[in-house]
Amino acid sequence: MNRPLMGDSSYPVYYALKAGLSHSIGNFNQILAALKCNNMGIKTSEINENLQNLILRGFVEEYTGKNPHTGLENDTLYRIAECADIIS
Repeated sequence: MNRPLMGDSSYPVYYALKAGLSHSIGNFNQILAALKCNNMGIKTSEINENLQNLILRGFVEEYTGKNPHTGLENDTLYRIAECADIIS
């Protein structure tokens, strides 16, 4: 399995996790902030749809844990799936 390609509608959300956040991990708001920093005008509902699409396709994992950016425990986080990281 490899990463979504540039023409894929979910690519900006994947890119925000992969290249926009250290550790390729972040919560929803951190993904949104990374997208805004890159001037990607994506609606909140589209980000959620894209995240769910990426999870179903095995590119992203959703889990609850300690946020490496804020130290917050029991945060809902998203990370690039290990099998999706074959091609960087």
